Amino acid sequence: MLKNNIHIGNFSWTKFVQICLIILLSVLLFNQCSQNAHLQQTNKQNQLALLDSVEYYKNKLGLEVAQKLAFKGTVKDLSIIFEEAKKENAQLKEAVKKFKKLASATVVNTITEIKEVPVPFEVKVPYNFERTFLKEDNFYSLSGTVNQSGINFTSLSFPNTQTLVVGKKKTGFLKTEYRVEVTNSNPYIKTNAIDNFTFTEKTKRFGIGVSFGFGVYTNGFFVGPSVNYNLIKF
Repeated sequence: MLKNNIHIGNFSWTKFVQICLIILLSVLLFNQCSQNAHLQQTNKQNQLALLDSVEYYKNKLGLEVAQKLAFKGTVKDLSIIFEEAKKENAQLKEAVKKFKKLASATVVNTITEIKEVPVPFEVKVPYNFERTFLKEDNFYSLSGTVNQSGINFTSLSFPNTQTLVVGKKKTGFLKTEYRVEVTNSNPYIKTNAIDNFTFTEKTKRFGIGVSFGFGVYTNGFFVGPSVNYNLIKF
């Protein structure tokens, strides 16, 4: 006669299934809690980044450093923010178009300003005069005065929007290369050299967790296929 609780020796399939279900539910609950905590942390980081503004400080070399909170997350996490950024910035949209997989994308708005640049004439003009001038363009602005002694630039400025994109770019049929690309909106600004360092984490092959599968157990060893879920990786 068959019973609901099947025993083979001291082994009970019912208890085994119950234990497996408890372990499985515990793992799923732990995974869900971990994902929720990560999502909350990511959302908080990105909300703060949206509200943050550029700050400046001097480093030990005496150079001014601009800093701001960065957006962080998976492609799915950043999809809304990134799509809005591309709608507002055609340069960014074009820059990422041919990238199959993005590692990072950065938009930097800069303005180069130079003030008080005197350019004296080698030989003075034999007439006394003084004129002011102002020349403005989408890509530069300059102003100053000129007289019999020379030219004095009181202001020189060059605005620029720079996009930096890093990732796998399509270079041909089924071909990609890991590249960094820089685009400047100002045609008078040229990028002479680029060095990008992308730091990747080492693949963690070992872990502590739970395993489900079947196989043969003999002399203290278990051999067979299984599905593993690592709670801790190292």
